[in-house]
Order: sequence, then structure tokens, then C-alpha cells
Amino acid sequence: MFTGVPFTSLSLVGIFILLGVGVDDVLVLLESFRMARITIPNGGTVETRVRFATERAGVSITITSATSVIAFSLGSMTVSSFLFSYGQLD
Repeated sequence: MFTGVPFTSLSLVGIFILLGVGVDDVLVLLESFRMARITIPNGGTVETRVRFATERAGVSITITSATSVIAFSLGSMTVSSFLFSYGQLD
């Protein structure tokens, strides 16, 4: 209990969930970047491909990150002790 939150086996899963969310966002950006090369005439410059990719993937990344924040927030408000400690970020 280093930060005042009890350590449970469910706490070990948290790092993998956070990594999964980050990897998911990177894959969405990479796929959008790949599609930019196909969609933009002559492949475009790197700057135009990055702009295209962030415009296309930004909404998806925002929605998935917002739902993750909501899920962790709701988890921190639950009365079940192991779920409560799982939703704590500090």
C-alpha cells in the first residue's frame, strides 16, 4: 500500500489496459497515415500526410480516450473495494 491504495491482483492488469489504449491509438494513426499515401495525389508531402492522418484519426482517438476516462472514473466511484482501487490513478 505505497500510495494509500491497497494493492490487489487487479492492479496488475491496469498497466496492460493503459498500454492497450495507447497502442490502439497509435495503430489508428498509422492506418490513417497509410491511407493518406493512397488518397492524396502523388502521395503528398510528409506534412500533408500527417495533417490528413491527424484529421481523420483525431475523432476516433478522442472518442476512445473519453470512454476510457469515463470507465475509469465510474470504476473509482464504485463501492466494491477491488474495483474502487482499480479506478484510482494516484
